[in-house]
Amino acid sequence: MRSPILCHDNTLVTGATGTLGTALVKKLTAMGHTVRSASRSPPDTAIGGCE
Repeated sequence: MRSPILCHDNTLVTGATGTLGTALVKKLTAMGHTVRSASRSPPDTAIGGCE
């Protein structure tokens, strides 16, 4: 059963290049979510599973 907070398959994560955002993106993609991110500058390395 999915968490009631994370009930959609498409998720936007702001701050995805930070410490918490990176961990959140990894968790969401492992759960099968499609993740999009927003950040002020491009990350040094690509975040797996993030558009």
